Amino acid sequence: MQLLPSSVIGASTPVTILTIAAVASLTLQPAPAAAQQPAALAIVMDGSGSMWGKLPGSNQSKFAAAADRLLAHLASVPKSTQVGAILFGQLSRGGCTASTTLRPLAPYDAADMEAAFTRLNPQGRGPLVLGLRQAAEMLKGAKGPRHVLLIHDDPDNCSQDICATARNIKQAQPSLFVHAVSLTPKPANRGALACLTQLTGGRVIEVNNSNQADTAIRILVRVAALSGGVPVERRPAKPRARPGDNDQKVAALRAPSPEPARAPTPGLMLSAALTSGGRAIETGLFWSIARLSGGQPTPVHKSARARPSVALAPGRYRVDLRANGYTRSQEVDVAKGQRTLLRMSLDAAAVALSATLSGDGPLVEDAAFTVTPASGDAQPLWNGLAPRSPLILPAGTYTVAAIAGRVTRRQKLTVAPGQRARVKVALEAGYITVKPKLSGKAKPDSAVITIETDDPASPDGRRTVARSVSTEPNFLLPAGTYYATARIGTAEKREQIAVAAGKVIEKSIVVPRMRLQVISRYRGSKDNVGDNVRYRVWQLRSPKTPPIVSTEPAPTFELAPGPYRIESRIGRQNAVIVRDFEVTNATTGRLVLVHEAGSIRLAVERAAGANNIYWEIRNPQGDAIWRSLEPSSRVTLKAGRYNIIAEIAGQTSKTPVTIEPGRHLNVELGLN
Repeated sequence: MQLLPSSVIGASTPVTILTIAAVASLTLQPAPAAAQQPAALAIVMDGSGSMWGKLPGSNQSKFAAAADRLLAHLASVPKSTQVGAILFGQLSRGGCTASTTLRPLAPYDAADMEAAFTRLNPQGRGPLVLGLRQAAEMLKGAKGPRHVLLIHDDPDNCSQDICATARNIKQAQPSLFVHAVSLTPKPANRGALACLTQLTGGRVIEVNNSNQADTAIRILVRVAALSGGVPVERRPAKPRARPGDNDQKVAALRAPSPEPARAPTPGLMLSAALTSGGRAIETGLFWSIARLSGGQPTPVHKSARARPSVALAPGRYRVDLRANGYTRSQEVDVAKGQRTLLRMSLDAAAVALSATLSGDGPLVEDAAFTVTPASGDAQPLWNGLAPRSPLILPAGTYTVAAIAGRVTRRQKLTVAPGQRARVKVALEAGYITVKPKLSGKAKPDSAVITIETDDPASPDGRRTVARSVSTEPNFLLPAGTYYATARIGTAEKREQIAVAAGKVIEKSIVVPRMRLQVISRYRGSKDNVGDNVRYRVWQLRSPKTPPIVSTEPAPTFELAPGPYRIESRIGRQNAVIVRDFEVTNATTGRLVLVHEAGSIRLAVERAAGANNIYWEIRNPQGDAIWRSLEPSSRVTLKAGRYNIIAEIAGQTSKTPVTIEPGRHLNVELGLN
């Protein structure tokens, strides 16, 4: 594995992002032994207080924005991918020992992962190193490719050495790669995690705004998912037409550079050509040189230059050449005097890969490719994004598969030695951006978008093909007819959409809903119940749907038109109201629930002592509805008659009381 420097998405975003994508493509080639195993990914999320800061370009906090983008891109990984989640921080004081497993390593489940990130409250310090150690421990038992993805904003502020930790991780698990997305790092902290790249072979991407964060998370999730050797669905960016891109890739092989002067000292001057006598290849080559003496080869030099000139002592050497998915080795003697010329003939072809929406339509830049020999059960020679330089392939017949979003297209390719081929895979697909809106035309703070297609084999006749928690998701789908459902709270709207090959369309879905505020009061009181109240709301047309629950004193529910049932409970006893109501097409509403209930405060005189006390409240039928060992309690009860049983220091009393709506009683007992 070649170690490449960390990347920064900065001001020149388009150029830098393309560079990052190309770097990622060089590392997606799976090792043959691990290609059949699912990838394992441990997410490490920063839960420290600084993550409440706003991410430029978004109205969300860094924590919320990163979680949303992470969930959107994780939703596209293969179902076999093992995904776990760790949160560090989350303690208001101290917090340098706070690192929690939100989700153990298990096959990815979108709903499970979404639940793991809800209702978290970033606070306290950031023991980043502790989170990385816990992630490495989580991945110890994984058999497939292993990756850690860290999302954070500041370095570890608990006096821990990130580089020492990276060295320990690499020593214990040499095949584990640690990647990081650094959100808006301060100037003094830029490059603070560079040793993760240098020591583990991962990628560190520093970002300055929400768009860059989205790109970085998408790239690194894809790097981890594709390393498992399984085609992956992604949330792609919109395509950009670059008709000359393919020609530029192939031109890299055609443009000859002058032959360098032969150095007068011993060594090797290396180059490679597709066939014997052909022009030198000018890009995409990686050389390794080892001295052959005393049995075992001794590595002496590595180079990513296309035509390196290396000073070496006279002797015999082995030269290994890697060109994308192709490798070749040759032994050579270095003589005294001028450097020895070695041009390796690859007996291969150069293939430029690209994918288009349809025919000669715009390129789909984030399509992934697998190139597999057509005969037998051979492992892919290439698995990843299209390389920036043409792919070098031995002569033969191959199956080229292009994978983007939910689209996979395959075609046959036959190449001969010296051939330069352009492969454009037409996906016959289109992009659709779904824009959910509320009935008042406002953009929602959160939404769930589901794309379905007709499927007679499914119980309900439809099959889900894509899902997103973004408020403006972008899907790449095969041409056809689909059903897009936008859900905001319990309100949802389904519309039929047509996706045409080569087209990029937008679809606005207006979701009708009422913002219903619910309050509870005691009979005869104008004040709202301020605490100790719990609500549950059911959709009567969907009895199997779990209820919406809230413990806020005056919650606002976003509900679709239709019949509902609501329960309001004050305290834990019998002060309960259940009402059915109908939501109309109005945009706002208010529901006041009046309880026929009151409260009673029970206490013991100070002189009587409170170390040995037992309370019990019974209804007229003799059923116990409340018990306590506390010296003082306040209980909310449904209006009616009750008996209070008290045992104090061996003495027992029975006191009848009447609870009236809106009335609050005080009962204080003492010893005779």
